[in-house]
Amino acid sequence: MAEVLVSIVMPTYNYAQYLPEAIDSALAQNFSNFELIICDDASSDNSVEICQQYAKKDERILFVANTTNLGQAENLNYALSLAQGKYIKCLFADDTLMTSDALKRQIDILEHNPDITLVTSARTVINEHSQAVDHWGVLGSKDRSINGQTIKQRCASTAKNLIGEPSATLFRRSDIDKQFDTHYSQLIDLEMWFHLLEKGNLYYIAEPLCSFRKHAAQISAENRKKGVLYAEQYQLFTQHFSGFFLQTLLFSLLHRIAAKDSPDLTPLKDTLKSQFSFFNSAMYFLYTKTSKNLLALSIKIKGHY
Repeated sequence: MAEVLVSIVMPTYNYAQYLPEAIDSALAQNFSNFELIICDDASSDNSVEICQQYAKKDERILFVANTTNLGQAENLNYALSLAQGKYIKCLFADDTLMTSDALKRQIDILEHNPDITLVTSARTVINEHSQAVDHWGVLGSKDRSINGQTIKQRCASTAKNLIGEPSATLFRRSDIDKQFDTHYSQLIDLEMWFHLLEKGNLYYIAEPLCSFRKHAAQISAENRKKGVLYAEQYQLFTQHFSGFFLQTLLFSLLHRIAAKDSPDLTPLKDTLKSQFSFFNSAMYFLYTKTSKNLLALSIKIKGHY
Protein backbone atom coordinates (compact mmCIF):
# COMPACT_ATOMS: atom_id res chain seq x y z
CA MET A 1 0.00 0.00 0.00
CA ALA A 2 1.23 3.49 -0.83
CA GLU A 3 1.94 6.00 1.94
CA VAL A 4 -1.36 7.01 3.53
CA LEU A 5 -2.39 10.51 4.49
CA VAL A 6 -5.07 9.61 7.04
CA SER A 7 -5.42 6.83 9.58
CA ILE A 8 -8.98 6.06 10.59
CA VAL A 9 -8.81 4.21 13.91
CA MET A 10 -11.79 2.11 14.93
CA PRO A 11 -11.67 0.39 18.33
CA THR A 12 -14.54 -2.03 18.85
CA TYR A 13 -15.93 -4.45 21.40
CA ASN A 14 -19.11 -6.50 20.91
CA TYR A 15 -20.49 -4.08 18.34
CA ALA A 16 -21.22 -6.61 15.58
CA GLN A 17 -24.68 -5.14 15.01
CA TYR A 18 -23.20 -1.71 14.26
CA LEU A 19 -19.87 -2.54 12.61
CA PRO A 20 -21.03 -2.88 8.98
CA GLU A 21 -22.65 0.55 9.05
CA ALA A 22 -19.54 2.16 10.56
CA ILE A 23 -17.11 0.45 8.17
CA ASP A 24 -19.28 1.15 5.11
CA SER A 25 -19.41 4.85 6.01
CA ALA A 26 -15.60 4.98 6.03
CA LEU A 27 -15.22 3.08 2.76
CA ALA A 28 -17.79 5.36 1.11
CA GLN A 29 -15.60 8.46 1.53
CA ASN A 30 -14.67 10.29 -1.69
CA PHE A 31 -11.17 10.76 -0.26
CA SER A 32 -9.49 7.38 -0.68
CA ASN A 33 -5.95 7.90 0.64
CA PHE A 34 -6.54 6.41 4.07
CA GLU A 35 -6.01 3.28 6.10
CA LEU A 36 -8.74 1.89 8.34
CA ILE A 37 -7.35 0.30 11.49
CA ILE A 38 -9.89 -1.87 13.29
CA CYS A 39 -8.92 -3.27 16.70
CA ASP A 40 -11.37 -5.74 18.16
CA ASP A 41 -11.02 -6.10 21.92
CA ALA A 42 -11.72 -9.84 22.27
CA SER A 43 -15.41 -9.60 21.39
CA SER A 44 -17.71 -12.49 22.23
CA ASP A 45 -20.07 -11.83 19.30
CA ASN A 46 -19.27 -12.27 15.59
CA SER A 47 -17.34 -8.99 15.26
CA VAL A 48 -14.15 -10.79 14.22
CA GLU A 49 -15.84 -12.59 11.34
CA ILE A 50 -17.39 -9.35 10.09
CA CYS A 51 -14.09 -7.48 10.19
CA GLN A 52 -12.20 -10.32 8.52
CA GLN A 53 -14.65 -10.32 5.63
CA TYR A 54 -14.21 -6.60 5.09
CA ALA A 55 -10.40 -6.83 5.36
CA LYS A 56 -10.31 -9.46 2.62
CA LYS A 57 -12.17 -7.15 0.25
CA ASP A 58 -10.26 -3.89 0.85
CA GLU A 59 -6.49 -3.67 1.29
CA ARG A 60 -6.83 -0.35 3.11
CA ILE A 61 -8.21 -2.20 6.14
CA LEU A 62 -5.82 -3.40 8.83
CA PHE A 63 -7.67 -5.67 11.22
CA VAL A 64 -6.31 -6.79 14.57
CA ALA A 65 -8.14 -9.14 16.93
CA ASN A 66 -6.93 -8.91 20.52
CA THR A 67 -6.64 -12.26 22.26
CA THR A 68 -7.39 -10.67 25.64
CA ASN A 69 -9.58 -7.71 26.52
CA LEU A 70 -7.49 -4.54 26.94
CA GLY A 71 -10.31 -2.22 27.90
CA GLN A 72 -11.63 0.77 25.98
CA ALA A 73 -8.75 3.18 26.61
CA GLU A 74 -5.94 0.68 26.02
CA ASN A 75 -7.60 -0.65 22.88
CA LEU A 76 -7.95 2.87 21.52
CA ASN A 77 -4.29 3.56 22.25
CA TYR A 78 -3.27 0.30 20.62
CA ALA A 79 -5.13 1.23 17.46
CA LEU A 80 -3.50 4.65 17.58
CA SER A 81 -0.04 3.10 17.92
CA LEU A 82 -0.53 1.28 14.61
CA ALA A 83 -1.42 4.44 12.71
CA GLN A 84 0.92 5.60 9.94
CA GLY A 85 -1.02 8.55 8.55
CA LYS A 86 -0.26 12.24 8.90
CA TYR A 87 -3.77 12.75 10.26
CA ILE A 88 -5.81 10.75 12.75
CA LYS A 89 -9.54 10.27 12.39
CA CYS A 90 -11.27 8.37 15.17
CA LEU A 91 -14.42 6.52 14.20
CA PHE A 92 -15.98 4.44 16.92
CA ALA A 93 -17.64 1.24 15.77
CA ASP A 94 -21.12 2.31 16.85
CA ASP A 95 -20.90 5.68 15.03
CA THR A 96 -20.85 6.60 11.33
CA LEU A 97 -19.57 9.25 8.94
CA MET A 98 -22.68 10.91 7.55
CA THR A 99 -21.44 12.47 4.32
CA SER A 100 -19.11 11.15 1.63
CA ASP A 101 -16.90 14.24 1.94
CA ALA A 102 -16.68 14.23 5.76
CA LEU A 103 -13.05 13.12 5.79
CA LYS A 104 -11.88 15.48 3.04
CA ARG A 105 -13.54 18.54 4.55
CA GLN A 106 -11.78 18.06 7.87
CA ILE A 107 -8.45 17.27 6.22
CA ASP A 108 -8.64 20.46 4.15
CA ILE A 109 -8.96 22.53 7.33
CA LEU A 110 -5.73 21.16 8.79
CA GLU A 111 -3.92 21.26 5.45
CA HIS A 112 -4.50 25.01 5.09
CA ASN A 113 -4.50 26.18 8.74
CA PRO A 114 -1.33 25.40 10.70
CA ASP A 115 -2.71 27.18 13.79
CA ILE A 116 -5.57 24.65 14.01
CA THR A 117 -4.76 21.54 16.04
CA LEU A 118 -8.25 20.04 16.30
CA VAL A 119 -11.19 19.95 13.87
CA THR A 120 -14.67 18.98 14.98
CA SER A 121 -18.21 19.14 13.63
CA ALA A 122 -21.83 19.08 14.68
CA ARG A 123 -23.32 15.61 15.09
CA THR A 124 -26.59 13.85 14.44
CA VAL A 125 -27.59 11.67 17.37
CA ILE A 126 -28.99 8.28 16.36
CA ASN A 127 -30.54 5.45 18.33
CA GLU A 128 -29.99 1.71 18.25
CA HIS A 129 -31.97 1.51 15.01
CA SER A 130 -29.94 4.25 13.27
CA GLN A 131 -32.85 6.67 13.48
CA ALA A 132 -31.99 10.35 14.01
CA VAL A 133 -33.23 11.51 17.41
CA ASP A 134 -31.33 14.74 18.04
CA HIS A 135 -28.90 17.31 16.65
CA TRP A 136 -25.82 18.37 18.62
CA GLY A 137 -24.28 21.59 17.43
CA VAL A 138 -23.83 23.79 20.50
CA LEU A 139 -20.98 25.73 18.92
CA GLY A 140 -23.32 27.42 16.48
CA SER A 141 -24.72 27.41 12.97
CA LYS A 142 -21.62 28.71 11.17
CA ASP A 143 -18.18 27.24 10.47
CA ARG A 144 -15.54 29.06 12.49
CA SER A 145 -12.23 28.97 14.31
CA ILE A 146 -12.27 29.20 18.11
CA ASN A 147 -9.29 30.11 20.30
CA GLY A 148 -7.95 27.01 22.01
CA GLN A 149 -7.77 28.46 25.52
CA THR A 150 -11.20 30.03 25.20
CA ILE A 151 -12.95 26.78 24.30
CA LYS A 152 -11.06 24.93 27.04
CA GLN A 153 -12.33 27.39 29.63
CA ARG A 154 -15.87 27.23 28.23
CA CYS A 155 -15.89 23.44 28.45
CA ALA A 156 -14.65 23.61 32.04
CA SER A 157 -16.95 26.39 33.23
CA THR A 158 -20.05 24.71 31.74
CA ALA A 159 -18.85 21.24 32.76
CA LYS A 160 -19.67 20.00 29.26
CA ASN A 161 -17.76 18.58 26.32
CA LEU A 162 -18.69 21.28 23.83
CA ILE A 163 -16.13 19.96 21.32
CA GLY A 164 -17.60 16.56 20.69
CA GLU A 165 -16.93 12.84 20.79
CA PRO A 166 -13.90 11.19 19.11
CA SER A 167 -15.85 10.33 15.94
CA ALA A 168 -16.48 14.03 15.34
CA THR A 169 -12.81 15.02 15.34
CA LEU A 170 -9.63 14.99 13.27
CA PHE A 171 -6.10 15.94 14.33
CA ARG A 172 -2.45 15.67 13.29
CA ARG A 173 -0.52 12.67 14.53
CA SER A 174 2.49 14.96 15.09
CA ASP A 175 0.50 17.12 17.51
CA ILE A 176 -0.05 14.33 20.02
CA ASP A 177 3.05 13.45 22.01
CA LYS A 178 1.08 11.28 24.41
CA GLN A 179 -1.56 8.57 24.39
CA PHE A 180 -5.15 8.92 25.51
CA ASP A 181 -4.90 9.07 29.30
CA THR A 182 -5.97 5.71 30.72
CA HIS A 183 -6.75 7.29 34.10
CA TYR A 184 -9.95 8.53 32.44
CA SER A 185 -12.93 6.62 31.11
CA GLN A 186 -15.76 9.16 30.80
CA LEU A 187 -13.63 12.20 29.88
CA ILE A 188 -10.80 10.45 28.06
CA ASP A 189 -11.60 12.32 24.85
CA LEU A 190 -11.94 15.76 26.47
CA GLU A 191 -8.59 15.35 28.23
CA MET A 192 -6.95 14.73 24.85
CA TRP A 193 -8.76 17.68 23.30
CA PHE A 194 -7.43 19.90 26.10
CA HIS A 195 -3.93 18.62 25.37
CA LEU A 196 -4.25 19.42 21.66
CA LEU A 197 -5.72 22.85 22.36
CA GLU A 198 -2.69 23.79 24.43
CA LYS A 199 -0.86 23.87 21.09
CA GLY A 200 -3.39 25.61 18.86
CA ASN A 201 -7.00 26.38 18.08
CA LEU A 202 -10.23 24.53 17.33
CA TYR A 203 -12.10 24.62 14.04
CA TYR A 204 -15.80 23.87 14.07
CA ILE A 205 -17.83 22.71 11.05
CA ALA A 206 -21.52 23.42 11.61
CA GLU A 207 -22.84 20.67 9.32
CA PRO A 208 -23.17 17.26 11.00
CA LEU A 209 -20.42 15.16 9.45
CA CYS A 210 -20.87 12.15 11.69
CA SER A 211 -23.52 10.41 13.73
CA PHE A 212 -23.14 9.63 17.41
CA ARG A 213 -25.10 6.63 18.56
CA LYS A 214 -26.75 6.57 21.99
CA HIS A 215 -27.54 3.15 23.39
CA ALA A 216 -27.66 1.32 26.71
CA ALA A 217 -24.43 -0.63 26.17
CA GLN A 218 -22.23 2.46 26.18
CA ILE A 219 -19.65 2.76 28.95
CA SER A 220 -20.65 6.39 29.49
CA ALA A 221 -24.15 5.35 30.54
CA GLU A 222 -22.77 3.16 33.32
CA ASN A 223 -20.23 5.78 34.37
CA ARG A 224 -22.96 8.33 34.97
CA LYS A 225 -24.68 5.97 37.39
CA LYS A 226 -21.49 5.53 39.41
CA GLY A 227 -20.55 9.21 39.63
CA VAL A 228 -17.37 8.67 37.63
CA LEU A 229 -18.01 11.88 35.68
CA TYR A 230 -17.58 14.12 38.73
CA ALA A 231 -14.38 12.46 39.88
CA GLU A 232 -12.91 12.84 36.40
CA GLN A 233 -13.99 16.48 36.20
CA TYR A 234 -12.00 17.11 39.37
CA GLN A 235 -9.01 15.33 37.87
CA LEU A 236 -9.29 17.20 34.57
CA PHE A 237 -9.69 20.62 36.18
CA THR A 238 -6.70 20.21 38.49
CA GLN A 239 -4.58 18.83 35.65
CA HIS A 240 -5.22 21.66 33.18
CA PHE A 241 -6.06 24.79 35.19
CA SER A 242 -4.69 26.73 38.13
CA GLY A 243 -5.20 29.82 40.29
CA PHE A 244 -8.49 31.57 40.84
CA PHE A 245 -10.14 30.02 37.77
CA LEU A 246 -9.41 26.52 39.10
CA GLN A 247 -10.84 27.43 42.49
CA THR A 248 -14.10 28.60 40.93
CA LEU A 249 -14.32 25.37 38.95
CA LEU A 250 -13.82 23.27 42.07
CA PHE A 251 -16.37 25.22 44.08
CA SER A 252 -18.89 24.88 41.27
CA LEU A 253 -18.22 21.13 41.24
CA LEU A 254 -18.77 20.93 44.99
CA HIS A 255 -22.01 22.85 44.63
CA ARG A 256 -23.25 20.39 41.97
CA ILE A 257 -22.56 17.23 43.98
CA ALA A 258 -23.32 18.50 47.51
CA ALA A 259 -26.96 17.36 47.48
CA LYS A 260 -26.34 14.06 45.69
CA ASP A 261 -26.84 11.12 48.03
CA SER A 262 -24.23 8.67 46.81
CA PRO A 263 -21.53 6.93 48.92
CA ASP A 264 -19.30 6.91 45.84
CA LEU A 265 -19.12 10.72 45.96
CA THR A 266 -18.23 11.04 49.66
CA PRO A 267 -14.42 11.02 49.16
CA LEU A 268 -14.67 13.70 46.46
CA LYS A 269 -16.98 15.82 48.61
CA ASP A 270 -14.55 15.62 51.51
CA THR A 271 -11.61 16.54 49.27
CA LEU A 272 -13.42 19.56 47.86
CA LYS A 273 -14.76 20.75 51.23
CA SER A 274 -11.28 20.70 52.73
CA GLN A 275 -10.12 23.27 50.17
CA PHE A 276 -12.61 26.02 51.07
CA SER A 277 -12.94 28.23 54.12
CA PHE A 278 -16.30 29.86 54.85
CA PHE A 279 -15.05 33.16 53.42
CA ASN A 280 -13.71 31.55 50.26
CA SER A 281 -16.92 29.55 49.83
CA ALA A 282 -19.02 32.72 49.96
CA MET A 283 -16.68 34.48 47.53
CA TYR A 284 -16.64 31.66 45.01
CA PHE A 285 -20.39 31.21 45.29
CA LEU A 286 -20.96 34.84 44.32
CA TYR A 287 -18.38 34.62 41.53
CA THR A 288 -19.73 31.42 39.99
CA LYS A 289 -23.33 32.61 40.22
CA THR A 290 -22.38 35.89 38.51
CA SER A 291 -20.33 34.06 35.89
CA LYS A 292 -23.23 31.74 35.05
CA ASN A 293 -25.60 34.68 34.64
CA LEU A 294 -23.15 36.44 32.35
CA LEU A 295 -22.62 33.23 30.38
CA ALA A 296 -26.38 32.77 29.96
CA LEU A 297 -26.68 36.36 28.77
CA SER A 298 -23.84 35.85 26.30
CA ILE A 299 -25.53 32.74 24.88
CA LYS A 300 -28.82 34.58 24.52
CA ILE A 301 -27.18 37.48 22.68
CA LYS A 302 -24.79 35.52 20.47
CA GLY A 303 -26.75 32.33 20.05
CA HIS A 304 -23.58 30.28 20.60
CA TYR A 305 -20.10 30.38 22.11
